Amino acid sequence: PMMQDVLHPDKLKQQGIFDSVFVNRLVGEHVRGTENHSHRLWALMMFELWYDQFAVN
Repeated sequence: PMMQDVLHPDKLKQQGIFDSVFVNRLVGEHVRGTENHSHRLWALMMFELWYDQFAVN
């Protein structure tokens, strides 16, 4: 799924911008349905997609 690809822990570790362990926990809880982190995850995904498009290139 797109969320797991965009917020993949290895990618986040390499960038060093976000705490990959924390983000991975948010993703896991959201996917399992134990928590609704949709707003946080959406913001993180949009930042990552923006970063990939404009900051890296």
